Amino acid sequence: MWRQALFALLVLASLVEGCRYKGTHKDGETWVVRSTFVMKCIINPDGGWRTTIVACQTPGGKQIQPGETVTEGDTKVECTKMPDGSVRINRHYKAKTSDCEGHAIGESWISKRNFNKTCTDKGQKIVNCVTDSGIAFNLNSKYTVSGIIYSCLQHTDGTVSIVRDNVSPNPKADMKPQTIVCTVRGERKNAGET
Repeated sequence: MWRQALFALLVLASLVEGCRYKGTHKDGETWVVRSTFVMKCIINPDGGWRTTIVACQTPGGKQIQPGETVTEGDTKVECTKMPDGSVRINRHYKAKTSDCEGHAIGESWISKRNFNKTCTDKGQKIVNCVTDSGIAFNLNSKYTVSGIIYSCLQHTDGTVSIVRDNVSPNPKADMKPQTIVCTVRGERKNAGET
């Protein structure tokens, strides 16, 4: 009987040793999701755990905190914490109209991974946005893929922005810690009890 109790305790200990999000992560560990969001594992003293987005990652691999903005080349990247607690990353890119990056008039190409351009007689023009997985979608529209809402916004000054909003498959799960309950012969035990 004591072996069963020890086995149950070992199973409990293995369950609370980390956050489970596409693998197991230790308390305080961070990792990047979808090449864009930096997640962190938080384990509570009662054995419950949660993950939270703590930063954004730029296309160049730099991590920026919510509220920060950086410029990489001719793209401005900003990480924003929304009022509901979600985190958004925005990329703003203004196409150079004086040249076509070596392309001939009428040719189209993907630039900065997320912008589909066409060369016109007046220079390059952004015609739509592209998700990180390569799906094109129209200017001034939204597209959801792999838990991210992409927004492609064309501004009056010619700037086109691609905005990513993280969408949790279960938003309430990100807000509440998960608690594991262990019972031995019908009696509830707290974490650490034998």
